[in-house]
Amino acid sequence: MCIIFFKFDPRPVSKNAYRLILAANRDEFYHRPSKLAGFWGNNSEILSGLDMEEGKEGGTWLGISTRGKLAALTNYLQPRLDPDARGRGELVAHFLTTDMDSLTYLKKVSAEGHLYNGFNLIAADLRTNTVILVDADGHVTFTERSMLDKDPSRWETTTHEFRLQS
Repeated sequence: MCIIFFKFDPRPVSKNAYRLILAANRDEFYHRPSKLAGFWGNNSEILSGLDMEEGKEGGTWLGISTRGKLAALTNYLQPRLDPDARGRGELVAHFLTTDMDSLTYLKKVSAEGHLYNGFNLIAADLRTNTVILVDADGHVTFTERSMLDKDPSRWETTTHEFRLQS
């Protein structure tokens, strides 16, 4: 089972405290080839491991860019996987390499989610916080807290809610 644990504090009280602590495992088939974490992309601005599975090359499960973009992915098993589905790892790689903010990107992914097998995706522009909740009935709550004018004392919270289409 893929698991991600994280704690985010945009304004830590101590300079010895962390703004973000993230721990993740990649519970993948052991035979699946991958590259160890390293810098890649234009000007080597992205740090992540890379999937090297044939047909899925270049995807990743967790990465961060020097511009402060962070994305993490967990898969979840379905009774039947679609062998023709797109590689879920491209969701992380595309976010890290695009100029789209996290809200715009996640809206795009929500419209294209049916093209992939099951997944959970975290995408963030650091010092922006995004939480996505999907309940058992398909009710989605998307909440984003964004810093205004790069001022850590000023934040705006936006919440969107909808029901997944079946």
